[in-house]
Order: sequence, then structure tokens, then C-alpha cells
Amino acid sequence: MEIYCQTIQELPEVTEKIISYGKEYTIWVLKGDLGAGKTTFIQEVARQMNVMDNISSPSYALINEYLTPKQEKIYHFDLFRVKTISEVLDLGFDEYLETGLQCFIEWPEIAETLLPEKYLEISIINPEEELRIFNIEKHG
Repeated sequence: MEIYCQTIQELPEVTEKIISYGKEYTIWVLKGDLGAGKTTFIQEVARQMNVMDNISSPSYALINEYLTPKQEKIYHFDLFRVKTISEVLDLGFDEYLETGLQCFIEWPEIAETLLPEKYLEISIINPEEELRIFNIEKHG
């Protein structure tokens, strides 16, 4: 599935479509260049899920945990600074994935061998200043 987002004002509608398309997936991996909009997209998903916490990139913490109004946890990983698969394992990454809770993973390439069979892959391409192209692929 491919969705074009011409401006930031269209992001809520685009996000709604992607949430609907991937609703049976708890693990979402996000790929894209630096500045493509991965964290901004996750912020909008979280807003639509009524997450109560402030959503920010976990670049330094590597993992952020958010709560929904129903006190359900959502995990947000940013693996940009992780250099080895052993660092990913030291985070308890595989254990988080096994919880069955919603996990958003930015920069998943280092951990692809640890991903389960079933996950949603979202690639964000920004060929122009505001334009974003979301390529969404279901795995498993």
C-alpha cells in the first residue's frame, strides 16, 4: 500500500488510514532517512490512540514507554545509535516484542533478525520539502 501525504495538515488522515490498515499488527517498524518524519508519524499515531504522555524521540534513552487512558503500555524504540545486535539484546528487545503490546521501532535494520514473522513495515520517503510517501507492507 502506498499513501501520499502532501502537507503536514494531511498527516492525521493518512495516519488514520495506516492505523486501520495495520490494526492487527502490534509491531510496526519505521524506515526512512533522518528527518523523514518517523517520530512525527508516531506522535500522530499516539495522539489518535489517546496516549497521555508526551511523545518524543527516544534517541538517547533508546526506549520510551507511553500509557493509554486504559493504562496499556506502548513501546517506542529508536535504534539509530545502536551499533551491534548484542546491544539490542541487552535492551531486552526480544522480550518487549513478546509482550503482545504495541511496539514502534525506528531504525529497525540492526534488529531485523530479531523481528517476529508478523510485523508492519512503514517506509517514509520525502522527495520534496513537505511531501511524504508512506509505503506500507504487511509481513506474516
